[in-house]
Amino acid sequence: MAASAVASASTDPDPEFEANRIPVAPSHTRSAKPSELTQLTHPPLDVTPYFGKTVDELLGLFPMPPTSVSFVPANEEEEDEKFFQLMLRACKGGNLVSPAEQAELYDWLLDVDPARSLNVQEKAHECLENKKLMGKSMMLSLKKLSKSEPPGVIISTYTLDFGGFSLGTPLPLMRHVHQVLTITNKGKNKASFVVQLPPKVPGFEISCDNMTDTLKKKTSADLKFTCRALAGEVLVRAIVVIEVEGGTRHLVRLCLMSESSVFGCPLSKLEWVEDLGLRVPAPLAQLRGALYQHDGLAAQNIFREGVADPAMQAVKDVLNRKSFAPTACRDVHVLANLIKVWYRELNPNVLNTLPPTAFDSCESEAQCVQMLKSLEQPHQSLMYWLLFVLADVALNEETNKMGTRNLSIAIAPNLFAAPGSDPLQALTLSQKVVGFLYHCLTFVLHERHYSGSM
Repeated sequence: MAASAVASASTDPDPEFEANRIPVAPSHTRSAKPSELTQLTHPPLDVTPYFGKTVDELLGLFPMPPTSVSFVPANEEEEDEKFFQLMLRACKGGNLVSPAEQAELYDWLLDVDPARSLNVQEKAHECLENKKLMGKSMMLSLKKLSKSEPPGVIISTYTLDFGGFSLGTPLPLMRHVHQVLTITNKGKNKASFVVQLPPKVPGFEISCDNMTDTLKKKTSADLKFTCRALAGEVLVRAIVVIEVEGGTRHLVRLCLMSESSVFGCPLSKLEWVEDLGLRVPAPLAQLRGALYQHDGLAAQNIFREGVADPAMQAVKDVLNRKSFAPTACRDVHVLANLIKVWYRELNPNVLNTLPPTAFDSCESEAQCVQMLKSLEQPHQSLMYWLLFVLADVALNEETNKMGTRNLSIAIAPNLFAAPGSDPLQALTLSQKVVGFLYHCLTFVLHERHYSGSM
């Protein structure tokens, strides 16, 4: 009776087990009969539609299954919870997140609304300071990964916007803007920290006046961050990390865009107008118009006299914001220098479309004119427009003291960027460009003389 009961207990199926069990065919299953195989097989596949298709087209029709399945949040609340768990490990310090996880977290911090990222990070730091606010499983996991107790260090902001600049409010060009971030040690012991700036972005500078320091208990320090946009439409999306030794890590958002610029930008992005019989970018025509209106052709040392950067930058800003008017600047030396700057910041420079060896054969006026005419558009029009302006200046040499030789020396360095780092080679090439410009300018003046348009 007992044995029978035991046998019955061991053979009766467990309902829960049976519900989750994956059926497995028994090893003694008989072979199917041919008639049964006919019933089980799929109808033959018509491959006619796939004839003549490339491998890429076939792969598009039959995509490969994903190599891995990741958790995709169903809504904003689930997404915030996912990144909160990741933020806990990232802010704990040490190598508790993989490079892929760090990249995913940084992208999320930069993509979402700043208020959301701030809420998640503040919640993470609050939990790290007060373990009771943390889930039991996460607390055990963090203790296992890192046993250090983080010093109580807080910062005043998790966003660097330098006074309200953002993707929607562009950063002004060539201006140093500042923001102070306060770091406070609330703990009972001293705390050391290190500021980790993001990798350099071309056309953008950022610095911090206090990259590493040690805070005594119950003390604070101000970190002064400074940034400057050097080029137009530079996008900066990065994370500044403040690492506390043996403690937490603070992730500070940096999401900025510099304003657009008519200097150094692709020619295709500029507005083109008719000026002096040629199609040229509107900023050049505006600068020339103001220069002539304010009697710049007669100004002594025009195109040679230097001016202070702030004065030029103020006019640059007006040009960049497309609000320039002749009355915006009455200093003709500022206007002349901005014409030079426009050519200097052009990329590539107007004569860099020619090989450096081309200037080796420019020893006569005829050779230089031939090379001038070999320039492709729109660079040829840009060169002719500049020569027409310089010719107008040279015709007033008696008052402005700027003849063809002086103008060539003042303008040539802005038309060509010497390749390489050999200073002697650069000097030789610069002298050849001066000679080329001199011959071309002389040619334009001769043409005016013979045509009677002096």
